Amino acid sequence: MLKQSTKQLQKELQHLKGEVGYLKKLQKYYFPCVPIEDSDVYDCTDVVPMKDCLAFSQAGFRKNGLYRIRPGQARNITVFCDQTSEGGGFTTIMRRQDGSVNFQRPWKDYKFGFGKLLTEFWFGNENMHDLTKPTFAPKSSTLLINMRMKGQTKPVYAKYDTFEIGDEASKYTLKISSVSGNASHLTGFLGRHNNMKFSTYDQDNDNYFGHCSTYYGRVGWWFNDCYTTLLTGDYKFTKGTSNGEISWYNGKEVEPEFVEMMTRRKL
Repeated sequence: MLKQSTKQLQKELQHLKGEVGYLKKLQKYYFPCVPIEDSDVYDCTDVVPMKDCLAFSQAGFRKNGLYRIRPGQARNITVFCDQTSEGGGFTTIMRRQDGSVNFQRPWKDYKFGFGKLLTEFWFGNENMHDLTKPTFAPKSSTLLINMRMKGQTKPVYAKYDTFEIGDEASKYTLKISSVSGNASHLTGFLGRHNNMKFSTYDQDNDNYFGHCSTYYGRVGWWFNDCYTTLLTGDYKFTKGTSNGEISWYNGKEVEPEFVEMMTRRKL
């Protein structure tokens, strides 16, 4: 009698497992994006990968959060999509918000990316190149930089009409143009860093007679001779913006407590 009861329980348990599996499949089909605990963003990584965040936006996805994209034939990449700013469709390529991630990194780390997509991260220069190269974005891409300055509550932004990162042979050269927005300035990021090669403490590609990365915090950036804007700078707000700390130039050097860089290809 006991053996029979045990077999019956095992049978019912197996049936329930099947029901749970079926319900999970239904959930993924009807509710592909699930809220991420203790946040206001979503995990949409169960959705079939698309070309980029813009493709998801065009398909009707309006949740900010994690998605899988396939910009080439070789691999899928998990990214953070912003589906609310400027109509959505932006792939976030960098974020600073609390100093939790160390940006004092070598060339290899900046090449492939580091950090956590839900907090602070660098998307990777190779990934940036893949998303902005002419064969992927034939009509070019835009760059949107959202910020909130230290001691301020109102967000500000700068938007660049064109944005492209070269390949590694070009040292991931930055190309941007035509800035607008309430945090824009012609002699800031655009005027000082446009057409600059990327440098890290173990690859000196700047226009300075010394080594900008070594002098200013050992971080990676498109240094000129050396910088007016340094969004990868030390997240401390103690020494001042001209001493390798995180900074933005808007007619004067200011300190972003929050900053994220995002790109979207043009249609």
